Amino acid sequence: LALERTGDARVARDWRVWTRRAVKMTQFATFYLDTVTQMIYVAQYFAQLDLGWFSDGDDDGGRARLCQWAWVLVVWAVSVPVMQIPTFHASRWVIVPAVAVLAVSVALFLYEVAAVVKPWSCAPGPKFGGVTVRTAMVSLGNMAYAYGGHGVFPESLREMREPHRWPSVMRWMYAGIVPTYVVTAVVGYAGYGGFAQANINLNFPKNWVNAVSITLQLLQCYYLIFYTNVVLVLMVETRWGIDPTKTWRPRTSLPVIGSTSPAVARLLFRTAFLGTQVALAEWFITSASEDVILDLQALTGSVGMAAMTFFIPSALAWGLLPRSRLSDGDARWCVVNLVGGAFIAVAGVITATMDLASDGGGYAGGGGGGGRCELRYTYAPNDPGDPCFVSGINGVGGHPGLGE
Repeated sequence: LALERTGDARVARDWRVWTRRAVKMTQFATFYLDTVTQMIYVAQYFAQLDLGWFSDGDDDGGRARLCQWAWVLVVWAVSVPVMQIPTFHASRWVIVPAVAVLAVSVALFLYEVAAVVKPWSCAPGPKFGGVTVRTAMVSLGNMAYAYGGHGVFPESLREMREPHRWPSVMRWMYAGIVPTYVVTAVVGYAGYGGFAQANINLNFPKNWVNAVSITLQLLQCYYLIFYTNVVLVLMVETRWGIDPTKTWRPRTSLPVIGSTSPAVARLLFRTAFLGTQVALAEWFITSASEDVILDLQALTGSVGMAAMTFFIPSALAWGLLPRSRLSDGDARWCVVNLVGGAFIAVAGVITATMDLASDGGGYAGGGGGGGRCELRYTYAPNDPGDPCFVSGINGVGGHPGLGE
């Protein structure tokens, strides 16, 4: 494209090199942050399950309560084995259970909100409004995050046995995902308004529905730690000559380590790579707000998912497709995506970073609720902002005028 527009082979070569690097850097930063987000999700799920979910009353069942930073270390330990799956293709056996878990989790969400809690019938009830420019921009970043899987599509397509069926895959995926997003968004906002948490299970009471939901979503996020990381580690491993299809031979040479087998090389590198993400997750947990997930998702979505979902595909369509292939409607849609994607990227990064910075309160805690050892509120209706805080859920468990 650059050669066609400029007629200069050197300029075209430079554009190709720099744009490829920019895309790879964007992809790397995006999914690196996304893995950190998944780690914090799993750490919160572990913490919730540890706080007496399967015991009677409000006691902890005699079990020790680990700090959030300790749960992140547990996440590191349990993530190392799944990260030894060499490629997407090798993990194909997980896909059917993962889709089933997603479907069951959505069903449990709808049952919990609409049939069990019914927060719109509680006192004081959900509160709406209070939207600011800053919160709106964070929401747009989260919207980009919701469609952020586009960044791994090229790797998925590359490993497909029948890549010609990709358009069918896209149609089926969007036919399922878009209605799911719409229904859960409407029901969630109607039930909780501005109190809806990024980890929605913090909005739910301590009952078997929530326990099952947390367990299933923990398993799903556990797999996503691999899913969002595998593209990144493969980038480095292939450059180092680590063959993802081999186990013990041929041997490869790693920096510092020296000659070793592909399996050992993957184990050492991927464990260390996860360690860097654990360190960042620890920093976010001990220095940011309790709902750090919301801001991290916005930052991740704005850093790269807005580009990979809106900006880059439209730029490629506009620049590479013959004008005869683009109708007036297609051209206008490309422009909307280019402008909208750039706006979400810039505004989302700024506002999410401001939130993360302003929420920081140090490990001893602070005004933003940051730096807590344990989750402050683990289930409804204990949080004073909960729609059922006064009346309780079905008249049980209210805390009028009291915090936890």
